[in-house]
Amino acid sequence: MIARPLARFSRSLLIAAAACVALTAPAAAQLTFGGVAWGTPAAQARARFAEQGYRFRGADQDGDLVFWGPQRSELVVTLAPAGVAGVALEWPGTAAQARARYAALADSLRRALGAPTTREEGSVAWERGGARLSAWHGGTGDAARAGPTAGLTARGPGFDAEIERRSDAERAESDRREQGEQPRDTLLVGDWMRVYSDTRVLASFDSAGSVRVGPAVYRTRIRESWMFTRRLENGTKYDGAVRTVEIDCGGMRERLLRTVPFYDRRSSPPHDVAPAAQRWSTPAATSAEGRELRRACALMGAAAAR
Repeated sequence: MIARPLARFSRSLLIAAAACVALTAPAAAQLTFGGVAWGTPAAQARARFAEQGYRFRGADQDGDLVFWGPQRSELVVTLAPAGVAGVALEWPGTAAQARARYAALADSLRRALGAPTTREEGSVAWERGGARLSAWHGGTGDAARAGPTAGLTARGPGFDAEIERRSDAERAESDRREQGEQPRDTLLVGDWMRVYSDTRVLASFDSAGSVRVGPAVYRTRIRESWMFTRRLENGTKYDGAVRTVEIDCGGMRERLLRTVPFYDRRSSPPHDVAPAAQRWSTPAATSAEGRELRRACALMGAAAAR
């Protein structure tokens, strides 16, 4: 096995983290990432990448391993039942930094691996032994991060089969819901409204589940669905959150009691606000939060009148 580390990059490019990443060309002509063989069990892969300087954040909703890396990079290890199936490393930055980092990565890979198998605008890729290694740059490398990024992506022989397995499982879950085999979330139907027109976040007010707790004061839930999936501190990617709030329609103010991030219909443990930390806030009437508050009060008033 011949290990070929990536070329050193100049300090001005701020990509010293690449020194932790190695390309290997085994006798079988497969490409691996960071010296971690395809099929490596999750625990071993986690330890190997930790040795290379990556800080483990957690496992996401698919069971993939997520790490923080040097220079604000993010490393995601895709796991199949047999072990590691893919690895992706991304660096955020300015457009100029992303282009420069990509150029340096592509040049280093050409020297190590020869001419790329495929070449497109903003990406180059090499394919060997059922594995694929690519360098790329673009506006968004991941829906969780908006902005210029550059990255390295390695996919092993079992990567495509794993993605297909996940897609089949998602379709089967959707079919079960449509056939009524799972209870429906009341927040998925009803009072949808666009509240943040600039970032395209949709909110659903749970009018059916609201409870009056005082004069013009209600406890309710508001589900927000985000246009871009976000990866939180625990490493999990989410596309929204359900907030439990108390709304004072007399003073047009609200206070947060609980937040539950979710991905599709799968949620994480709730984040409860300690009673001593619960604070009333009064959003500006013209803000997205203010519009959401007025709409919720209008709906609750209409429900109470019936």
